[in-house]
Amino acid sequence: MEKFKGCLLKNFLNISLLFALLPLNLYAQTFADSGPFELDTKDPEVLTYSPAGGSSNDLPVDITADISSDIDQATVNFIVSGTINGSIPGNLSWSGSIATFNPSTSYQRGEMISVTIQDGIDDFGNPLVTTMWSFTITGETYADSEPFELDTKHPEVLTYSPAGGSSNDLPVDIT
Repeated sequence: MEKFKGCLLKNFLNISLLFALLPLNLYAQTFADSGPFELDTKDPEVLTYSPAGGSSNDLPVDITADISSDIDQATVNFIVSGTINGSIPGNLSWSGSIATFNPSTSYQRGEMISVTIQDGIDDFGNPLVTTMWSFTITGETYADSEPFELDTKHPEVLTYSPAGGSSNDLPVDIT
């Protein structure tokens, strides 16, 4: 009977060990069947943006950018500045991977707007590729406005008084 108990105990331990290792073997087999595991090391980037670089745009203008991968939206930095207004504040909102910058200050006609998108980090810690471009505000301010044309003519004096070469008593008012 003692021999039977030993044999039974040994078989029980072997079966227990088999069932303990079985889930590990199934997991290893499933993982092996899924192919090689690769880390995501590709930096996210701005795929498209609007307004297009170098374009001329009527007012009002929102700035949009489509970013290539899941990104921590709180880490993305939109820097918008103009040749007239300087730094332009605004609100940044997201719809999926598309960011929209809505300026809280009006652009000026004839102003060149520069945009820099930087600092974002994706889910794997990869940094966003910095993207920069500029566009110009021209044309009409709104649909009911008159067209805007840039005045490039230098000012000139049309008339003056007293006339050149005349003699006058002091004091003289110049107009």
